[in-house]
Amino acid sequence: MEKNKLVGIFDSGIGGLSVLHEIHEMLPFQPLYYVADQAHVPYGKRELTEIRNFAFAITEFLASKGAHLIVVACNTASAAALKALRQKYPKLTFVGM
Repeated sequence: MEKNKLVGIFDSGIGGLSVLHEIHEMLPFQPLYYVADQAHVPYGKRELTEIRNFAFAITEFLASKGAHLIVVACNTASAAALKALRQKYPKLTFVGM
């Protein structure tokens, strides 16, 4: 990770807080920005296109804040959108769960 460049992390709820915690423990000076999509939780029973659209919107938000790396700390969003995220945003780095 590039030192002092923002890392964005998102989940459909608060489960990704454990991922945020572990990243902070390993890299305590790394700027982090966490998004919990409480407006749309849970993702599990939603259509793939809807989940992808949520992921795209959150990615746009995190990128606007300066994120260069985005951790998709949601299993459902990783399965549904990770490939599409990498294709749509080739200048960003994504890590899925």
